[in-house]
Amino acid sequence: MRRTWKISPTSWGLPCCIARTPEEWLDHPQGKLLAFKPLIGVVKSSEGNKVSFSGGRPLSNIRVLCFTDAIAGPTVGRTMAEQGAEVLQIIDPHGFEHDAIW
Repeated sequence: MRRTWKISPTSWGLPCCIARTPEEWLDHPQGKLLAFKPLIGVVKSSEGNKVSFSGGRPLSNIRVLCFTDAIAGPTVGRTMAEQGAEVLQIIDPHGFEHDAIW
């Protein structure tokens, strides 16, 4: 079932999307194409040697300078540190951030 709008909400600066039922999605050309694709595709990109992570954390040889200030950015920096990266987080002392991030 196709829905039409007399005036698009995006013309008012509003975000919008079309929410489809599973049946509508599978009937749509993109749904038909993606129904037979893997959720995550893995492609070998080179013939290089394998890197061994034995004995350490996966990101132990990485240094990160993190200038992020939104919830997702500091969370990624913290997660990278948990995986062994050396992370220096630079923040705006006057900016807003949730205490739960730190």
